[in-house]
Amino acid sequence: MEEDKNILDFIEPNVSFTKSGRQDIAGTPFEVDQTALDALVALDIPLSDKLNIISNIYYGKNRDQFFLDGQEIFVGEGRGRSRDVGIKYNFDDDDEGLGLLLKKNIDTGEDEAMLRFLKKFSTGKR
Repeated sequence: MEEDKNILDFIEPNVSFTKSGRQDIAGTPFEVDQTALDALVALDIPLSDKLNIISNIYYGKNRDQFFLDGQEIFVGEGRGRSRDVGIKYNFDDDDEGLGLLLKKNIDTGEDEAMLRFLKKFSTGKR
């Protein structure tokens, strides 16, 4: 574990926004304008060489506007949120051996557990 890192080095944000503009719905006289915002913040904080605290915080919002002859007739909105927190032991891509991942979703109370055994064999010539 490197000593010269601060907490911001362990945070990985990912935000995307899309807006379609008005588009015809095939076979109908309607048009639709779709907007979507997705944000995910992932934390992976090492406590030791093999043990990490992990967290994923997700927020998503979408909006569909339906138009008929230039008039807005319906707006459908939805949003989602998910907050997971947990630990992982020996569970990175380059870690060999027995690995364990334990997570809990704060919003739903659901638990997730993964157990993995990874052994890599060298490839190449004899």
